[in-house]
Amino acid sequence: MFDADSPYLLTQHRQPTDIVELPFAWALDDAPFFLYSSRIPGRVMFPPSAVLETWQREFDGLAAEPDRVFVLAMHPQIIGRPSRMWLLEELIRHARSHPHTWFARCDEIVAKVRPAPRSSEV
Repeated sequence: MFDADSPYLLTQHRQPTDIVELPFAWALDDAPFFLYSSRIPGRVMFPPSAVLETWQREFDGLAAEPDRVFVLAMHPQIIGRPSRMWLLEELIRHARSHPHTWFARCDEIVAKVRPAPRSSEV
């Protein structure tokens, strides 16, 4: 929904559901930085160093607030180039240097957010 930096339960008719919304932002997707077009003016590839700076600043901003998550969207055919793998390695080093970084899969984040079923629901 692009409306939060923390995961949350979606609501329907003002009632919570068991669907967890994970935050997403175009700034944390590799495609907008590396896809280009020879026909669309301004649609150029960014240098990996510029993407690294953007992602590190996004990480730092999210890490400064409680319960924020950094969800990075990567496409193997896009991020899988040597210069871009360098960028990813540098980003991981940066994130690991932060004292409270938790590297998790999406399902692990969902498990933390979704309430445990009550015994009557099992």
